[in-house]
Amino acid sequence: MSKEQMDSGTRRYLEGLSEIPNAPFLYEPASRFVVDNLINLGITKVEPVQAQKTNIGFCSDELGIYVKIKGGNPKNKVIVTTHLDHPFFVINKNGYGEAVGSVESNRIKVNTPLRIYSRNGDFLGIDVIQEIKRHRQSSTIKTEGMVVPDSNSHGIWDLSPILYGQSVLKMLSADDIATTAISLSLIENLVNMKDQDINVEFIFTHLEEVRQVSATGIAKRGATPFGRIDGSTIIIPLECDHAEVSTKQAQKIIKEGFTPANYDDGLIVRLNDSGIVYGQRFGGNNNAESLLLQSFSKMENVRFQQSIVTGACDGTAFSLFSPTPHIACITIPTRNKHNIDLGGEIVHEEIKREDFQSAMNLLENAIILAGRTQLKLSGNEISQKLKKSSLSASQNGLSALSADRLGAYRSSIERLKVAKYYPTNNSEKMYFIIGGVNSRIRRMVK
Repeated sequence: MSKEQMDSGTRRYLEGLSEIPNAPFLYEPASRFVVDNLINLGITKVEPVQAQKTNIGFCSDELGIYVKIKGGNPKNKVIVTTHLDHPFFVINKNGYGEAVGSVESNRIKVNTPLRIYSRNGDFLGIDVIQEIKRHRQSSTIKTEGMVVPDSNSHGIWDLSPILYGQSVLKMLSADDIATTAISLSLIENLVNMKDQDINVEFIFTHLEEVRQVSATGIAKRGATPFGRIDGSTIIIPLECDHAEVSTKQAQKIIKEGFTPANYDDGLIVRLNDSGIVYGQRFGGNNNAESLLLQSFSKMENVRFQQSIVTGACDGTAFSLFSPTPHIACITIPTRNKHNIDLGGEIVHEEIKREDFQSAMNLLENAIILAGRTQLKLSGNEISQKLKKSSLSASQNGLSALSADRLGAYRSSIERLKVAKYYPTNNSEKMYFIIGGVNSRIRRMVK
C-alpha cells in the first residue's frame, strides 16, 4: 500500500496530526485539530447537561474529548480510547526543560537538536540540548539559547513527522498519533451509518504518558459526559506499543502457558499490562476479548496475536477503577517506541502498514458487531486463564497500582485544567503546589 493507495481521509488525519507538537500537558494544539475536524464532519459540540440525550455530538473537558455516535437499537455500548500526547520535553522561557513521560532520559545526549514550538503550536526554531541533569525518574535539560521559548514550549525531536516506506510507516509519534488518525477515520465512516445499530464513544485523552492520568480520572468518576460506564460497557484502548519482552519475562510468560508478543505476527489482542490483567477484579467473561476474536473471524487473511506484553496503557486505569471487566486493547506492534534506540540515537517509531490498516478494519467490524449482536464466547478466549496466572496482580499489587495512578492524577489535574506544565502566575503556582502536596499527603495516610 503506497501513500497514494491509503484512503485520502486517513492520510489527511495522519499527516495533519503528525505536524502538530504534542508534549504532555500541552494538549491544546492537538485537541484543536481533533475538534476542528469533528466540526467539519458536521458533529456539533453539546453541553454536558444535554449530552445524555444526544445521539451524535462531542464534549470536552480537561481530561479529553468525547465523541458519541448512536443509532438504531444497539445491543452493546463500546468505548474506544486513544491519546493525544507523546513523551517529549516541556521547556520554560529560560530554556530549561523537563522530560515528561517515558523519554528514556538515561540515553539522552548533549548536542541533540530539538524543534521548539510555542504552547499554541507555532514553530519557533531549532535549538540543541546543552546540559543534562539526570534524576531518578526523569531528566532536566538546558538548551543552548538559539531560540527564545515561551513559558510552556514543546521540545520535540528533530525528525521528519512521517515517512512512507513500502511496508512500514516511520513516524515521529506513532504512539499514539497513528491510532488517533484511525479513530478520526472511523468517526467519519460511522457518522454516515447513524441509522444502523451502533453505540460507540470515542475518547481522545489528553494525558496518557504520565501514568494514564486522563483515563484514571474518567474511570474513577465512572462516566463520560454522555453517560455512565456500567458493568456491561466494552472498553477498547487503541495503542501503538512495543512488542519485545526481556528473556526473563519471556521465560515467565511461557512457563504460564502463554506466548510473548512479537513484531511480526500482526496485531495484538492485549489483555494485560505490566503487573495487571484487564478486568481481574471481576469474575466472569471478558466480552471485549470475545468481541475482538469474533470480529477477527470475519476478516480474511489477517494475522493477530493472543500474546502477552509488558508496559502500560489506558487499560490499566480502567481495570483499576471502572465498574466493567470488559476491557481489551488493540495494540499495533511498534519498533523504537518513544524514539530512542538502544544506542541512544533519536529515531522514528515504526509500525507496519498492514497492521495499521488491519487495526482500522478490526475496530470498525467490532463496533458494528457489538451493536448488532449479543456477544458469545468464541471458545478461544484466554482472559480467565490469565486472571488465574501469576501475571495478574496480587491484592497488594492492585493497591500499589491504584495509589500510584491516583497520586499522579491528583498532582496533575490542576495542570491539565489550564493545559500547562509550568505555572505562569501566582494563582497557578499555588494550585500546582497544592495538587502535589495533596497527592503526597494522601499517599502517606494510606
